[in-house]
Amino acid sequence: MYRKLVLFVLCVTLVLTTAGCYAQVEKPEQSTSVPADTTPRDTTLPREPPQPQADGPHFAITHVEPFGVKANTNIRLSVAGLGKGGYPTPDGEAMYLASSTVSYFDPDSGTEFAACPIAGCTHKDDACPGRIPGLTAFCADDTYWYAFTMVEDVLRLLRVDPSTGDRTVLHTWKYGAYFGDGILSSGYILADICSFLEQDRTSSYVSIDLADGTVREFARSDEMGQGRLAGGDSNTVIMEWLTYSEPLLTFEQWLEANPGKSEEDYFTYVDRLYYQDNVVTLRSFDLTTGDYRDLPNTQGARLFSDPNISYDEYFVYRQGDSVMLGSFSGEESRTVFTADGIINAWLMDGRVFILRQDGAHLQEWVADMAGGEAKLLHDYGESDGVVFSAVREINDYFIGSGSSYISKADYYAGNFDKANSF
Repeated sequence: MYRKLVLFVLCVTLVLTTAGCYAQVEKPEQSTSVPADTTPRDTTLPREPPQPQADGPHFAITHVEPFGVKANTNIRLSVAGLGKGGYPTPDGEAMYLASSTVSYFDPDSGTEFAACPIAGCTHKDDACPGRIPGLTAFCADDTYWYAFTMVEDVLRLLRVDPSTGDRTVLHTWKYGAYFGDGILSSGYILADICSFLEQDRTSSYVSIDLADGTVREFARSDEMGQGRLAGGDSNTVIMEWLTYSEPLLTFEQWLEANPGKSEEDYFTYVDRLYYQDNVVTLRSFDLTTGDYRDLPNTQGARLFSDPNISYDEYFVYRQGDSVMLGSFSGEESRTVFTADGIINAWLMDGRVFILRQDGAHLQEWVADMAGGEAKLLHDYGESDGVVFSAVREINDYFIGSGSSYISKADYYAGNFDKANSF
């Protein structure tokens, strides 16, 4: 299947469907930040695109060397319960796998073990640092783990010291709240906290200071609109914001106004408001003043569905037939790629990846975030989907759906048969 959004929840409507040893990880010395390039460029496709010279089933077109980096900030939280959803260790050398017990996966050796410093621990009780009851979502920085938990229908944010197991409750939400989405930014978590109490179905968009647990709401959905987080920093948050043409009814309200209709009819109604009858802009929220503004020239802009739309200071979005690279620092967006048939785009390894349907052929294009034109990386031929769908990354590996992983060098070269599972 095409890469699809799995983390975004329409919180104002309804839920559409979350022998011990310890590895100490260090902060990498290298930086993955790259300067923005606002030089005007001709990014339209050539009149005659290069014809794929497929080598077997792998369709490697352009030789690309991996940068071997990952984002340091603006990384989406891992949602527990979605298979072996992982989160990169701060040094980028391995992955945390978060479920009922946090484990550590090293792709170089292909080994997985409980992330616990207690010798002889069975990892079956709360004394184990890696065991986090009710784990809903997980992330980690250089010092701590952060975990949203749901125990007895109460949502909490915990800070866990992985070296000692000490836990601090940073914040507790009222009954009826649950985690919708979240991004680890610089010293903050930006989160979508949903509420489903009776007819009140809303999202509270908040920034959470990880030093003291202070929660600041900067936006809230209502029957006339909702947002989706792109990312940000300690001062600014960027969201896609949808304003509906009419008040969005809950399922119960809609059935009362439309007796005899089905649940499928309601989804058609929601799709109409969400995809057609609305005004969409990219909105910037100032966390210091509480003010917001719609970014200029972004009416009709949409964030791509892929969860990896943010990377350090950058985010990627669609404007008409163009893939745009924006900056949380407020620098002018630049056009990365313009073509018809664009399906999706995402940010990994210091690059912009673009999925495009060119006639009968499914293609993957790539461009450096630092600038330069997009190049055709893979041509999958007459295919309904990519061979390997990267959903996470560490420095030298892409982590795929279905608990798979592949070195970045093999991915770029189209050696998808080199992928392994964990």
